[in-house]
Amino acid sequence: MKKPTKSRKAAPESVYETVTRADEAMGPAARWITEIEASQKDAKRTDYEAAGKRIIARYLSEGRGTLNDGVVVAPSQRMNLLWANVETLKPAIFARTPKATAQPRNRDGNPVARTAAMVLERSANALLDRQPFAMQMGCVRDDRLLPGAGTAIVEYLPETDDASVTRHNATVRHLQWRDWLTNRARSWNEVRWFAYRAYVTKPEAEKRYGAELADALAYDQIEGGDDKNGSSRPADASPGDRDKAVVWCIWSKDDNRVYHVSPGCKSKFLLEAEPPCQFTGFFPCPRPLVATVGPESTIPTADFRQYQDQANEIDMLTGRIYSLSTALRLKGLYPASANEIKRLLAENDGEVMIPVENWAQFGEQFGRTGVVSWLPIDMVAQTLTQCIAARQQAKQALYEVTGISDIVRGATSASETATAQQIKSQWGSLRIRETQREMQRFCADAIRLLVEIVAEHYTPEELAAMSGMSLLTAQQKAQIQQMQAMAAQPPMPGMPPAPPPPPIPPEVAKLLKEPTWDEVMALLRSGVLREFAIDVETDSTIEPDQREEQAARVEFVTAVTQFLTAATPVLQTAPALAPLMGELLLFGVRGFRVGAPVESEIEQAVKMIEQASERPPAPPQPDPTLEAAKVKAAAEIERAGMETQAAREEHAGTMAELAMKGRIDAMRLQQQAMQTQAPPGFLPPGLPQ
Repeated sequence: MKKPTKSRKAAPESVYETVTRADEAMGPAARWITEIEASQKDAKRTDYEAAGKRIIARYLSEGRGTLNDGVVVAPSQRMNLLWANVETLKPAIFARTPKATAQPRNRDGNPVARTAAMVLERSANALLDRQPFAMQMGCVRDDRLLPGAGTAIVEYLPETDDASVTRHNATVRHLQWRDWLTNRARSWNEVRWFAYRAYVTKPEAEKRYGAELADALAYDQIEGGDDKNGSSRPADASPGDRDKAVVWCIWSKDDNRVYHVSPGCKSKFLLEAEPPCQFTGFFPCPRPLVATVGPESTIPTADFRQYQDQANEIDMLTGRIYSLSTALRLKGLYPASANEIKRLLAENDGEVMIPVENWAQFGEQFGRTGVVSWLPIDMVAQTLTQCIAARQQAKQALYEVTGISDIVRGATSASETATAQQIKSQWGSLRIRETQREMQRFCADAIRLLVEIVAEHYTPEELAAMSGMSLLTAQQKAQIQQMQAMAAQPPMPGMPPAPPPPPIPPEVAKLLKEPTWDEVMALLRSGVLREFAIDVETDSTIEPDQREEQAARVEFVTAVTQFLTAATPVLQTAPALAPLMGELLLFGVRGFRVGAPVESEIEQAVKMIEQASERPPAPPQPDPTLEAAKVKAAAEIERAGMETQAAREEHAGTMAELAMKGRIDAMRLQQQAMQTQAPPGFLPPGLPQ
């Protein structure tokens, strides 16, 4: 292994780059064990872990606490404002599984990029639904709010059968706040290696590393043990705990390698391999979610340490209030011979009464008169009132330091106006908005790592099942297109025409217009984060306000409706302005968070409008009134023509009838003339008798 070069004096990594000759002689794994032990012994990290343990114990109200003035306060005498503040901030920072979104970085209408983004988005949300993502992120959030730093790793866990992978799995796992380390660095960009601790049993070690290496490990630890070097079993372990060995998994950015080492086996690596997935930032975890950090170290300072003095003051006053409340009860003296008073006081357990044998002498000596002499409690009551007022002032000072306003805590006054409450709400949310954004950033980074595993390892069949998308392969698309081309060819000369092929189903015809799985997978395998923007929906990690959500939806629908109402007449008179109107509509829609689900549909509608505007204008529509008049006139003309034709035909019939009658009359006259000249009994032929 290449020996690290000596860094400059100002660089913070020099302590961890020291490799002793003894370590070199023992083997390559000894160097990494030395770096891990040096990181654990770092003064700032030691202080961070010690403070984290105290903060968690205080949050859980475990044990007795010693305040600044040396007063020991029991948990029952505390006002656990740490627990109250953390429980208030939890749902405001993270409360539910976020909704992943994926979009092409360049929105140029590329169908392959659009389809691949849809596959990634659906697959990412399917992965989030399959695993307890919200629980893991909740643990990260709790580590951020209590000890001050939380993180999780994204693991690629394929299921194998002999030498082949039968199923790909990607999951997010929270790391306990003391189980991960880095080299000392001033920022995340200077982190060269990231290590996290795991506890394995001997059967697990044999299955993972082999019997020989498993026998070399020391199985003397349990999860949560305080022993850092793994040399002894914790004293507080119960007999039922299983002995385990400590294994550190190290991701070295300089070497582009992953190492598994154990303090019980310094001579060799348990595992040395390339990373199972080539993540964009190399490490299998997002940048940790941390509290307050300075410019010289990535180790944070917990939020509670910023207001622990005010919390101690409140605890001190609470302890005194508890003591004064205990002392605030009736105490007095009475004659021992007064049996009636003794019997009366015996029925009341709230007072402390002491009998006096020589009551007369006691009264003369101390000036007591009456049957009962009461101990004054006025000063106790006044002191108690002042302590309660002082504690209230200390609480207000604490809330000013933490920035948790009354509205955030759900406390308000009936005399406050709605405007005053809104101002307080905005001010209170302003202090936690940065933490909310960091939580959303952490969730988005974790989802990006999941998506990288999906894009690099998952098969088209798995993506189709996860995304629910139906796409053709390149071979299937080519076969269908070939069948269409053959059907369109004319028959050969002298050959009868071939029967027409069956019609293509509409769903298959639609798939022919979409990209193929081969095109989508080629784009995903080429480097997903260079082509897509993976993110989570804004505010999707916190509980929504139903009224605010409804108001936002109504505002969105109203704005879109008003724009379409105003744009429709413009498009009718000037179709060339369709692209401008479309961009204005999309500009307005993208400004509404609630409009994201319908943004793609609006984009398609805008594209259809733009395509329609590019077609030649249709002829103007005729006037309906004029068309009705034309139809009526044509009907009248047709009716008049029919009447004229009927009159003509009637006239022709009449004339023919008159002509026939004239001929008959002429023939009768001729017959009569012939009868006059012919001999008796003779009739001309052809005339009716």
